[in-house]
Amino acid sequence: MPVRPAPYVVALASACRTRKAGGCGWRLGWVIRAALCALAWLLLGAVAQAQGPSGGPQPVVWMVVSYHPGMPWSDAQVAGVRDQLAQQAPNTELRLDFLDTKRMAPSETYYQQLEAVALSKYQSAPPRLILASDDDALDFALRMRQRHFPEAVVLFSGVSS
Repeated sequence: MPVRPAPYVVALASACRTRKAGGCGWRLGWVIRAALCALAWLLLGAVAQAQGPSGGPQPVVWMVVSYHPGMPWSDAQVAGVRDQLAQQAPNTELRLDFLDTKRMAPSETYYQQLEAVALSKYQSAPPRLILASDDDALDFALRMRQRHFPEAVVLFSGVSS
């Protein structure tokens, strides 16, 4: 059962559709640009919040992507996050995981396996910010925050219809 988002989970509704004769199409060009711009502003605010007022060590940012590399929408998001972090917070460590849920149906067993791998990778240096790209990544990010990383800020983008 998916975990419900807390009030401070930020959502970017970047899946805008337009009706066309004969079906429904995506206007990806401007949607991606708008989503990346909004994501950049939210990311910078979340990184600043994760750092705290002292400006201490740069936080670990963990980006969880629902699908696999090669998906144009999520690849553009990853590139935008990398670009903005390189410009605005160059010492921030970006860690990236793909859940591959287009090929592997999300299930409790699959999430448990992903959770075990993530804990082995991130338990010694927990993320202060978790970027979740699409619905399955949000479910997994909320699960990880609830069970293991309660101090992490979750930033979400990509609403599926």
